[in-house]
Amino acid sequence: MMEQKRLIGLVGANGSGKSTICSYLEKKGFLVISLSDYIREEADARGLSQERDVLTELSNTLKREEGEAVFAKKAYQKALSDNVSVVAFDSIRHPKECGYLRQMGTRLIGVTASTGARYDRISSRGLERDQVNQEIFEKQDQYERSGQSSGQNIDACLSVCDARLSNDGSLQDLYDQIENLLAVEGPLQ
Repeated sequence: MMEQKRLIGLVGANGSGKSTICSYLEKKGFLVISLSDYIREEADARGLSQERDVLTELSNTLKREEGEAVFAKKAYQKALSDNVSVVAFDSIRHPKECGYLRQMGTRLIGVTASTGARYDRISSRGLERDQVNQEIFEKQDQYERSGQSSGQNIDACLSVCDARLSNDGSLQDLYDQIENLLAVEGPLQ
């Protein structure tokens, strides 16, 4: 396990607010490492689009070939190599990723929000992978959350989290929850 490092892992469905939390934590000095960045980089290397369905299938393929915790292991190795004391892992989507990161000393934080709020958020982001109607969003959401996708089971991940943040209120409400969580964790090093 990493010595002297404070590790937080974020679990949540698409549009739940993980990126907003990561931006907030970055301002607090956290190194943010997104497990999804490894998938996006591989898609770029293969000349694939950044559409959500393409990224999900690529993720499933890579996890089948290299093990379900492959992205968690890569992210943890990056955290080891950086000279920082606080790290937030973003986009944890498989129970094996949760297990690996927990074994390495990571506190898992679930981020929840209503389906409507999440759809509204992704619609306003303007990212290629988010250009879907609500029906497609809900199908993708079910696929990723329920374990129908071999490489993702967000609901199972949420069930093993050490704490949860609800993101159905204001941005300030979310920030207050983060501050309360950090206070429980103790001062930043």
